[in-house]
Amino acid sequence: MAGTVLGVGAGVFILTLLWVSVLLLCLLLSRASGIARFSVIFVFLGALIITAVLLLFPRASEFPAPEAEMKAFLKEGPAEDAERSQPRTPGVKLRLCWD
Repeated sequence: MAGTVLGVGAGVFILTLLWVSVLLLCLLLSRASGIARFSVIFVFLGALIITAVLLLFPRASEFPAPEAEMKAFLKEGPAEDAERSQPRTPGVKLRLCWD
């Protein structure tokens, strides 16, 4: 799990930073007078939209892609490299094949 701190990824830290800054900005704007006081609604809705976008469109897949498994097996037939292959029975050579 590369890119994690305390078992969580960067997205959790981004959302935490977003909401802490929004709450502080809302606290400051609530002390203002006039039309600036009502901008708290737009700041909160903006943070809500950003959070929804970050949660609904993830950067990576939720489940990791399965790793390809490589199997080696011996196959009877003409060997590609006759110098390295050792005949087990006369006339039959084994070669290593990758699946």
